[in-house]
Amino acid sequence: MCVCLTASPLLAGEEKEQDFRCPAVPAKEEVATKKAGRYFNEGATLAEQEKYLQSLERYLCSLRMKPHPNTMFNIAQLAKLIVVRGPAIQQLIKFRNRNEGHPSVPEINDLIARMESGDIDAIGANDVPEEPLPPEPPTPEPLLADEEIAAPAPEPAAAEKGDRRLKIAGIALLAGSGAFLAMGVGMNAAAAGAKTDAEGATSYDGFTYSEERMSNFIAGSVIGYLLTAGLATAGIICLHRFRHPAEQPDPRTELSVRLRPGFLSLSGTF
Repeated sequence: MCVCLTASPLLAGEEKEQDFRCPAVPAKEEVATKKAGRYFNEGATLAEQEKYLQSLERYLCSLRMKPHPNTMFNIAQLAKLIVVRGPAIQQLIKFRNRNEGHPSVPEINDLIARMESGDIDAIGANDVPEEPLPPEPPTPEPLLADEEIAAPAPEPAAAEKGDRRLKIAGIALLAGSGAFLAMGVGMNAAAAGAKTDAEGATSYDGFTYSEERMSNFIAGSVIGYLLTAGLATAGIICLHRFRHPAEQPDPRTELSVRLRPGFLSLSGTF
């Protein structure tokens, strides 16, 4: 995500502000970070269109969601481009009054004082973050809709719930394997009894009947042992995944940095 601030101040004082309200800061840091990147992008687009007051609103909203030195730097650059400074100063004062504990308030106060005194050339002169410029600008990420922001990656609580399901499934599978093991042992014992009956049979019909029962019990015993092995293996895998869950990646919102003739771009990581 990058922002390009044009050097021309033409029409800066004639832009009309649209109704815009910065939402409350989300309780979850990851959601707040994504929203900060979104409003940063919107501020960049509006700055390219020379809608500086509207761009300032989005940058201040991004700053409210997530303090970042590059966002503050871009706000200072906008102050140089705005011809009619009164509305911009009012926006900065409103931000300061509504966010008294924000870490950027001292810089906002300094910016207000410089704009009121007309000391525009000194604004942001030595405030460029000391970050190395990348060899090539990264590809901007697409903007996220509100619905997409409201559905972030699974939270730790959801991951723990999934782990509990793995544990329950593993225990159930092992319990099932124990039942089939008991069935196999029982069938094996029954097959041994049928074999004894066949050996002690006094007639051919009795011998064939006992031999048939022995074959059936042996087949049941084999099936019981096979099911025991399959269920036990699945249960062990579930318990292993419960004890060693896969690590989830930590998504981060990126800004791009670039310097070109007529444009100023900054980068960093929220």
